[in-house]
Amino acid sequence: MTTSTTIEKQQGGALHVSPGQTEWAPEQQAALRQLGLEDATAGDMSVFLHVCQRTGLDPFARQLYMIGRKAKQWDPKTRSESWTTKYTIQAGIDGLRLVADRTGKYVGQLGPQWCGEDGQWRDVWLSDKPPAAARVAVLRQDFREPLWAVAIFREYAQTTRDGLTRMWAEKPALMIAKVAEALALRKAFPQDLSGIYTSEEMSQADQAAAIGGPAAPGADQGSTPPPALPEGFDEAVAEAIRDEDLDGLLDLHAMAVQAGHQVHVARIVAAGKQVRARIAEREKAAQDDVVDGEVVEDPETT
Repeated sequence: MTTSTTIEKQQGGALHVSPGQTEWAPEQQAALRQLGLEDATAGDMSVFLHVCQRTGLDPFARQLYMIGRKAKQWDPKTRSESWTTKYTIQAGIDGLRLVADRTGKYVGQLGPQWCGEDGQWRDVWLSDKPPAAARVAVLRQDFREPLWAVAIFREYAQTTRDGLTRMWAEKPALMIAKVAEALALRKAFPQDLSGIYTSEEMSQADQAAAIGGPAAPGADQGSTPPPALPEGFDEAVAEAIRDEDLDGLLDLHAMAVQAGHQVHVARIVAAGKQVRARIAEREKAAQDDVVDGEVVEDPETT
């Protein structure tokens, strides 16, 4: 049986991706199945081969990989939706840097910098709280000015029902800085990096939404979105938050997921957590007022 170690030893041999090949060789297909692409369609695999050749990144060295995610796909003809697997091509931040460097036009970066709720940019983030945003600028020899990209923490941070995941909780400044750098590199080198994302950028797509339902599929994942969100959607979200209407938030979340509006999905997920937390606090306070089934009297009224 082929193992990961065997795959690594074969690099440069049977698994080498040639710029001139038009399809995956049998040995490559076997290795890709082992890496989790056994259900990918022929079209997905052809696109992956093209991107491997275009970027020069090695999928068998895990420089580039393709991740499948369950998503709802809208059929405008039947006006119905069904579950399908959408594949996103991803690379580590080092892979994006390597592709940029190979262009011969990449001459470095400015930043990263971080800011809090006060909007003041800092070269070092020392607070125990996560930064509100991070930014990075890419320098190209044929650009007159640096190209900046800003990443908002709440739009990318990965969460569970209990809060931030371990990496986003322990290294929030590093994680959001990676997102900002990936955004900047892709903006500066669209011909080379278009359609390639880092795992940090796709965190929201990897998690199940905290108040139920799947994460929103990105518009660039190839799904055909339904019509835009209806007028008054933001007001409906605000009203559901004010009324602590979790069922209403679930319905609004489903609409945002279906429409592929990741920012709205993230906002509703965060709102759902806040509403549940407020409800839990009230329930706990009510329980604290009862001891062995008897209501504790307020000493000021006795």
